[in-house]
Amino acid sequence: MDFLVLFGFIFFSVLFALLMYLASFILRYKSIVNKPESTYECGIEPEENAKIQFSPGFFSYALCFLLFEAECVLMFPFAYMTRNIDLFCISEIMIFILLLIFSLLFGVKSGLFELN
Repeated sequence: MDFLVLFGFIFFSVLFALLMYLASFILRYKSIVNKPESTYECGIEPEENAKIQFSPGFFSYALCFLLFEAECVLMFPFAYMTRNIDLFCISEIMIFILLLIFSLLFGVKSGLFELN
């Protein structure tokens, strides 16, 4: 009986997905302009060339931001467990923080945050 409920759920999930796909195909906006070689295939005429070269510094800046965001996420369990903490936990988190500080200083020294 439990498998019957599971298979029914899977069946209705697939049926719902197919119905939504069919509804989107029927109710979609049909563009009058048919230019597949244009930048925007929805019919909007581009004003200028859409190919812009980005500086690699933006990507390295974004990666550094993600690194420090991950640091914030990994600090939350430590902040939650401050009630029953010992010297080993403190030493682990201090090593983690020192590694992040050294990586930040290396990024500043190597000019990672200069977006010229």
